[in-house]
Amino acid sequence: MFHSPFPKHVSFAAEHCSTIGHEQPHEEELSALGSQTTPRRKRAFVLGRVAAKKALRRFLDSPPPILPAHDRAPCWPEGIVGSITHAAEWGLAAADQTTRTRALGIDLAHLSELPDLGIAPIIADANEQRWIAGEPGRLLAMFSAKESIFKALYPECLMYFGFHDVTTRWCETPTPGFQVHLLRQLGPLWPNGASLRVSVQWYNEFVLTSVRLPAEIHS
Repeated sequence: MFHSPFPKHVSFAAEHCSTIGHEQPHEEELSALGSQTTPRRKRAFVLGRVAAKKALRRFLDSPPPILPAHDRAPCWPEGIVGSITHAAEWGLAAADQTTRTRALGIDLAHLSELPDLGIAPIIADANEQRWIAGEPGRLLAMFSAKESIFKALYPECLMYFGFHDVTTRWCETPTPGFQVHLLRQLGPLWPNGASLRVSVQWYNEFVLTSVRLPAEIHS
């Protein structure tokens, strides 16, 4: 159902809940969930980790567990960058070698998970809210895009930042997506005003956003 938003050398995998059982995460990954995890959270975790295992097989014959760090961020194998996402009944993952890709961020979101348009001020500034114009699909896309940005940049800057620390502008060319500018410095490699691009793809009520930074990009 979902198509990779990345160049062919990036490994991309999607896992649907109907196929769970054919393959499972590593036991160490399941143990990391803890005993208080809800069934819904466990299913989402399993979908994402199985997708990650499949994505890693392009580079590794026996992919190791992707365990959460102290900050809950996934720990990828040495020499690999990746990103995991899940929404509704799907889990997606992307991975690549660090010799070609510096950072990856993906986020899948479904309209059923959007509480209501009242959350727009939490996610968007005044200019962004004018673009959203009361349309749930646009709000969902902006939420997802900012999630993808965080997933791509956090492993490098190791700084938490929020929705209002970046601002977006919709662009139809060269492909549909957001041009994003940072509104605060995120470490030495990401100064205030730095810019990056987020791709947006629609699949009925799903939106898939993605960020890829080539290895040669350093600022």
